[in-house]
Amino acid sequence: MLRVSPNQRFLSTEEGRPFFYLGDTAWTLFQRLDRAEADRYLQDRAAKCFTVIQAVALSEFDGLSVPNSYGDLPLHGKDPAKRIALAPGCHGRRRCSCRAPRKCSMPED
Repeated sequence: MLRVSPNQRFLSTEEGRPFFYLGDTAWTLFQRLDRAEADRYLQDRAAKCFTVIQAVALSEFDGLSVPNSYGDLPLHGKDPAKRIALAPGCHGRRRCSCRAPRKCSMPED
């Protein structure tokens, strides 16, 4: 957990050590990449000592109407009250790499 330092000049860890914020933006990380591509990207950024990755859950550019790499949309009918709920540990509804039985709490369209 990060906190604002007591002097309000930097972010610090729970232990009080300064946190260096070196970020990269991957705005459509969750929409455009599959799990293997995302893992490769995150490993690359970790190797380059990035400490933060900024991404959005719902992309502003067709993020509600263009399916992700697994063919799923984030919401039913573009309604935020009707999000797609995946089973814990599942990485995608249709082509899940974990091979877990499909246990989505929302019915198919």
